[in-house]
Amino acid sequence: NTYGKEVDIWSAGCIIAELFNLSPLFPGETDIDQMYKIFHVLGTPDVWMEDWPQVVQLPDYDKIAFSHMPKKNFNLLFCSAPPSLLDLLSKLLEIAPSKRISAADALAHPWTKSFEETDIINVSSLLPPRSKFEVKIKTEDEILASLKSMTTWVGQGKSKVDVMT
Repeated sequence: NTYGKEVDIWSAGCIIAELFNLSPLFPGETDIDQMYKIFHVLGTPDVWMEDWPQVVQLPDYDKIAFSHMPKKNFNLLFCSAPPSLLDLLSKLLEIAPSKRISAADALAHPWTKSFEETDIINVSSLLPPRSKFEVKIKTEDEILASLKSMTTWVGQGKSKVDVMT
């Protein structure tokens, strides 16, 4: 029932993983199927209960049970990924929200820092050979400026987007 920044960190991990593999990481058709797909990769709650004991407090936690599934090794899911990307993905997709990497730490991570802020990245050099993309990585200042400009139109005073620097 609570939406925090940790959800956005999770989403960033999913997006990076999907861009790398050119397919959805957790392609669930329903909420239960989505949970199954996540557990199939990250393991069932019994695997990570020690890291996130609060999971039992989630609404409907005890409504469905899944058979034991161990956590998959990211090396097997992202065969051609460099070790620094595997490390970042493991931190972005940490099952326990309180243990996920922060946005600042993700931006300072060696994989992220391996790109110059003004580089145009040929993503095809990072992804499997069947892709042809070019992406301009924005600087932190450009991203913050974009977010701050949102405050001028979001809600017109009824709601506010605060950007912390």
